[in-house]
Amino acid sequence: MSSTPQTKLTDAAESNAGDNYHLVFAVRKALELLNFSADGLKALSLEGVSKDDEKTFDPQSLLGVDLTEYYGGQNLAAAKTVIISQLKYSTRHADRAWTAAELCKGKKRGTAASVMDRLGKLFSELLKNHPAQVKKVRVKLVSNRPVSTDLEHLVNTLKAGKPPRSFATYKNKLSIPDKNIADRIHKASKLPADQILAFLAALDFSDCGSGSSLYHTERSYEAIAQLGDLDGATQFAKLKDMVGDRMLPANKGKHTLYVTDVLYKFNFSELSDLLPVRNNIEIPEKLVEREQLNDLQKLIIAPATKVMGLHGHAGIGKSTIMLSIDALLPPGSKSILFDCYGGGAYNDADDRRHTPEYAILQLCNDLGLKCGTPFLLVRNTNTGHLLKELKKRLTEAVALLQAVSPAALLVLLIDAADNSVSAAAQFHTECFVTELARMGLPDGCRVIFSARTERLPTLNLPASAPTFQIRPFTIQETIVFLAKHFSGIPPETVTDFQQLTYGTPRVMAYVLEGDGTTLQEKIEFLKPNGKTLDQLFGQRIQEAQLRAGDADSIERFLRALVALPSPVPESFLQAVSGLSNDLMTDLRVDLWRGLVYENGVFRFRDEDFETFLRTTYPVRASDYKTIAAILINEAGSNDYASIHLGSMLANAGAKTELVDMVINRKYLERPADPIKNKEVFIERVRLAMRLTDRADLDFFKLQFIAAEAAKSNELIENILIGHSELAAAYGDLQTNQKLYFQSGNPRWYGPAHFRNAAVFSREKSTHDLARQHLERARDWMNYRSRLKDEEQDDYDFSGKDIAYAAEATLRVSGIDRCAKFIDSWTPRSFGSEVFEELLKLLIASESNQQLNNWLRKFPLRADLRIAAASLFFRYGLKIGFEWRDIFKAPEKFTRLKQKLPLDFQFKLVSFLEYALNNGIAYADAQPFLSLIPLVYPDRVPGFFHGHDDKEVAELDLLFRVKALQMYLDNASFLLADLYSERFRKALAAKDQKRENEEQKKEIDRVYRHLLRIYDVRAKFLLGKSSEKLLAEEVKAVVKAIGDDWELRYYHEYRYLRVYDFMLQKLSDIIFFTKTEKVLQTISEGFDPKKTNNLDARLKLAARLSHRRKYDDFILKYLQSIEQTLQSELLPGS
Repeated sequence: MSSTPQTKLTDAAESNAGDNYHLVFAVRKALELLNFSADGLKALSLEGVSKDDEKTFDPQSLLGVDLTEYYGGQNLAAAKTVIISQLKYSTRHADRAWTAAELCKGKKRGTAASVMDRLGKLFSELLKNHPAQVKKVRVKLVSNRPVSTDLEHLVNTLKAGKPPRSFATYKNKLSIPDKNIADRIHKASKLPADQILAFLAALDFSDCGSGSSLYHTERSYEAIAQLGDLDGATQFAKLKDMVGDRMLPANKGKHTLYVTDVLYKFNFSELSDLLPVRNNIEIPEKLVEREQLNDLQKLIIAPATKVMGLHGHAGIGKSTIMLSIDALLPPGSKSILFDCYGGGAYNDADDRRHTPEYAILQLCNDLGLKCGTPFLLVRNTNTGHLLKELKKRLTEAVALLQAVSPAALLVLLIDAADNSVSAAAQFHTECFVTELARMGLPDGCRVIFSARTERLPTLNLPASAPTFQIRPFTIQETIVFLAKHFSGIPPETVTDFQQLTYGTPRVMAYVLEGDGTTLQEKIEFLKPNGKTLDQLFGQRIQEAQLRAGDADSIERFLRALVALPSPVPESFLQAVSGLSNDLMTDLRVDLWRGLVYENGVFRFRDEDFETFLRTTYPVRASDYKTIAAILINEAGSNDYASIHLGSMLANAGAKTELVDMVINRKYLERPADPIKNKEVFIERVRLAMRLTDRADLDFFKLQFIAAEAAKSNELIENILIGHSELAAAYGDLQTNQKLYFQSGNPRWYGPAHFRNAAVFSREKSTHDLARQHLERARDWMNYRSRLKDEEQDDYDFSGKDIAYAAEATLRVSGIDRCAKFIDSWTPRSFGSEVFEELLKLLIASESNQQLNNWLRKFPLRADLRIAAASLFFRYGLKIGFEWRDIFKAPEKFTRLKQKLPLDFQFKLVSFLEYALNNGIAYADAQPFLSLIPLVYPDRVPGFFHGHDDKEVAELDLLFRVKALQMYLDNASFLLADLYSERFRKALAAKDQKRENEEQKKEIDRVYRHLLRIYDVRAKFLLGKSSEKLLAEEVKAVVKAIGDDWELRYYHEYRYLRVYDFMLQKLSDIIFFTKTEKVLQTISEGFDPKKTNNLDARLKLAARLSHRRKYDDFILKYLQSIEQTLQSELLPGS
């Protein structure tokens, strides 16, 4: 009796151990989804095959499938390799090898349900339904137990040899023990003789003897820690929970993992985030092998070398030499190139390639691509941690390389490193170059920095670091160079060319590209004393000045080019220099070798040309003052001017003007993006503080302003996250990137991708980027669909988010695709919501004509036309699509048995207001008005958002319909007509008379203002009032509400909510006015001295954002909100 419980307990423990083994093995595999290889792991299905593939399999054939790995694709058809595994774990016999007999033994007698039986059924289904894909499939047994050597030998020999003609032929060549194994597997698999050979060849035992659950758990901890995560155990637990949840039967259909599943757990949105820096080094078409390379090779290989500096003068070929180093390294070596110049991008504050956060992330993940070391998946961490992670990867990479080739080296090539140092000084940030130069390196690793000779000391290399100077071309190198362009060159001509160009490769290249057809003609250009690169640049500029006849203007142009951050808008360079349009065009041609002109902006093509200008045309304080004066004139309307005004004043030493600009918050109309605007202001504060003495009173003012600005910036970020319509309308793509993708919160990634897709779709030139964001958003949606139901709530999206996707689909793929996309959403009401939100987006960005063109082609149901018409009316737009025919068939709505949804009642009333305003007879509108059941409340709602929404909505409908009836029926009504029948009876009764009278007063205090508001509204919308009269009436109404002390006193707890509701209802008529008088009056009603409800003010701004004509007003309004935040007048909500 006592043995039975013990047996059951042991079996349960064995089963639990097997489940845990399965989990931790799957976690390790899931980490392999992090790869950039086209042939890498792309999908991992748990407890079966992918959702696409399982439709083609008999469910019984999948009983033996615990894990399916798809390499190079996400299903059988697309993948290049597929590994289907069954996992077996043993606690009692961990050291005992699997034999063919055990693998063929069923749970009871015979072979039924044995490992080979189940794998045989799977393989049979593969052959039947996917015959063309069988060769790419491997059938694997994964176990902590090893496999017997005879079984492993049998399978491996078959794979290595020439395929036998038949199973009989194959067995004839086997020994008797091997023949018995083959027969046993044949019998257990139940495969016919013509299929068994393919099955044996597909078997894979390479993961047998793969270690215990504890072993895999420890390896998973290590793998996660190698990704840079400081808490591997916590991250492992998250991944294990995710894998465990996906294995549950309840999550069938969500059981396949993709790279996004893992990335999101580490707070990255996509793989490309792991490589934030792009190299932009131009590789010469005709390379000359340098004679110095042998000496350079010896220095690099020398054991004493760890860090070294490669240097030379302008145009000598530093980048070209850096590109050549890889070929100098011992066999099996690897090099990683990092471009610090980036085509001039280093000078852009948003590029940040000079910072440890970007550079080390790039280097670590480049190492992962080249050497197979773990990727780095951390952001927003300290430099010390980043350097530690880089060193770990360098050490591992060297070990991997030298395990194959003991003499191999790992070399980091940091090209133009001096530019990173100068960028760090300019932006007052850390520089990865100086940190990397001082970091201890493992044996077998080298870091080579290149820089101009005169700027090499700025890298702060260790005293022990050797340096290597690149020399000019020798005569022999010059011969090789010229032979790529000319033939039969006399030796004396080669010598002349080499001497007159000072052996500088870039000078040689520029001369050959210049005037003259023969080499002799080109040499004449260099005489009498030859030309350096700087002289060539100088001569180009002199020629341009002579052609223009205005040397001073061109010099001003060049100084401005140096002074202003790149890329520089042409308009500012022209304003500073005073050059005509024709001369600006000539300059683009004359200086094309040093400058790139595209999309109306100039940027440096050539680092040497940039350095030449900075040296030859040093910017003076007077230049900065001139530029600042021009920027001041444009700062109110131009982002570039506003963003860089502060730095120009600071460089000019204009402390008084800069401090005054900060303290009095001048020139902050642009940029429109609130986050970027606040960052501009904070940067101005920082610059002003640098110029101000710490003992000065202004310094303390600036300190206070800086603290308040940083605080309100965080508040504005939170506001924009919660108000996507404002973020989309006034936040640029960099803000979206900062707010969402760098937030470390994957729940925002999908909505942010939808939003960016819409923004990119608005320009044809960026449609490819829009498609990429749509694809990323689909990945996010698929990831969300695989989560547990309760987790999906944390990854929520709205109809507005999907509307952004619909907008992108409309612009990129056309009306038909957009209509199908909207129609694909369920329930139908959600699709209607998406359509309406899409219309709001288009109203905000498109002309009325374009909107109507689209809608005329859009397949619109009657309810959608009503919704569209109500929106057009709400925003004061002319409707150009058919809507009148709705009144020809009212029975489509009047015969409906169910009550119309409340939100549709609102749309219907707006539609009827428009129709009545545009000539539809009251008799035709009446059947539709009768569909709106009027609800007479017993009391005044509390106006609490989310709690009293239904009561407030019913109250709004009541007053709107009654106001229409008052004018259309020439009727009038009293406040008492708006009481509920029950309340009328209560007033007439003698019981509780005092309480009822008090309630009547409470209702009347609110209703008397509402009645007047809805009266003004209906009168104007129905064309029975002029705009002049409207402005006067609105002003009177707002004043009456504000002056009503009884309303404030007796409705103390809800006064502000009632007040805000009344102003919101008045704002309905803003879009129908031609002047801003009404808007100004209503917005003044929202003055923080009268109402501190931030949400109400943001609602007004959000609503106005749908019409671009209100942009200037909204930006000023947002600034007033910001000032309120800074003065701390707002409540915690």
